[in-house]
Amino acid sequence: MTLKNNGNFVARIKIKGTHTNGKTYTYEQSGYHDICKYAERTVDLADTNGKVQPGDVVTMFAFVKLGKDKTAKESFVYAPDSIQNAKYSIKGTTLSNSLKFEGIIGKDPVQVAPKFPEVGSFKLINKGNFVVRMQIIHADPNSGKTAIYEPSGYHDICKYAERTIDLSKVSEIKNGEIVTLRAFVVLGKDIEASETYTFKKGSGVMATYEISGNTLTPKIKKV
Repeated sequence: MTLKNNGNFVARIKIKGTHTNGKTYTYEQSGYHDICKYAERTVDLADTNGKVQPGDVVTMFAFVKLGKDKTAKESFVYAPDSIQNAKYSIKGTTLSNSLKFEGIIGKDPVQVAPKFPEVGSFKLINKGNFVVRMQIIHADPNSGKTAIYEPSGYHDICKYAERTIDLSKVSEIKNGEIVTLRAFVVLGKDIEASETYTFKKGSGVMATYEISGNTLTPKIKKV
């Protein structure tokens, strides 16, 4: 990721990330890495001593010294073999600035996207000693942009209860996106299913899972 500073301040690059297990973090280069006016810097995600890991969802965070910071609207999936670079520019003053996505520099070789089983909905049965909620990790197969969907309102699943998410009723998840079930364990350790699917609108296929165990040692399996 690259940041060019067109503002009347000193900026730095930070990376907001989310590991595949859902844990969030912020990465910043060590040593001197100020970006003065009209200068730019690049962070190579492969050179973070393992802080940023393959598959992480990463977002540009522009730190403005003694000013107002800015977080990009775009997020990306880190792929170690990619040569693509997300470039940004920032301008304005310390307290009134704007961050702009300038686009992707570089083009990876054409790759054949993996084929995943098609699915239309998910069901989660709770047999654990905790309360759990369903989340869906979904990614655009073309851009790699990834997000996490969670139903609004009350959607706790108590022990011996179950809930279903019909993906066709979720506007945030588009037909053809790559989807995975994630179980959010209240006051415990979250866990993702090992299987990945392609959402097909109108599909009658339901991926059913069962979660068990305790808050810190949950287990999830397809049934």
